[in-house]
Amino acid sequence: MAHQLFRLVKDNNKIKNMNIKLLNGNFSKQDAMELITKFIQVKISFHESKIKQSHNEEDIKMRESRIKQL
Repeated sequence: MAHQLFRLVKDNNKIKNMNIKLLNGNFSKQDAMELITKFIQVKISFHESKIKQSHNEEDIKMRESRIKQL
């Protein structure tokens, strides 16, 4: 199973899509659960670090909401 991430990247004032392959392969249920759990933990840590750096209340609330969704 392959999962892909699509991101908008600003390059020379133009926005373009990037396609990044995240996972490719067959995993046992246990390994798949571990991978998904670790992926979610990384995303939570990312948002927490952005919250610590942010002074924008709207951005902080958005990131807190995303953490709750995860």
